[in-house]
Amino acid sequence: MAEAVTTGRLQRLRPSMAAAGDMITRARTHIKSAILIASSDPTLSLSACHDAARQAVAAHMRAAGYRPANQMGAHRLVIEYADAVLGEVIASGDIPALDELRRDRHTAEYGEFAARTITAARARDAIALAGRIVDAIAANLVEQHRPST
Repeated sequence: MAEAVTTGRLQRLRPSMAAAGDMITRARTHIKSAILIASSDPTLSLSACHDAARQAVAAHMRAAGYRPANQMGAHRLVIEYADAVLGEVIASGDIPALDELRRDRHTAEYGEFAARTITAARARDAIALAGRIVDAIAANLVEQHRPST
């Protein structure tokens, strides 16, 4: 991640658990919305799941005092951060699945015939993945910031 900071892809800022908490709350709201529309609008559901998982990783970044720069490749940088920093927090198979979700979200947003490839079943898989990632990161943030007794 040091290279990402040096190149400006990852920006330093003051750590904020309050901002991280807001981001986790927003991520959980996205998952609830994704559940409601998985059958009727699976492409939007999948996009909401991607955003939820991305927001959770970004929440961890924010708590640590980082954020991705607003530039091309920012979503990919979130995956790189998850792989480099959250490998012990997020289940090992979920990080590659998150990258696949990122690519599927791109298809949902920009691909042709997205409705044919992104089904309700794929949306439900994305909901489960996003839920695991959000829960794991939220638990890690709580554990990291629990007052010592």
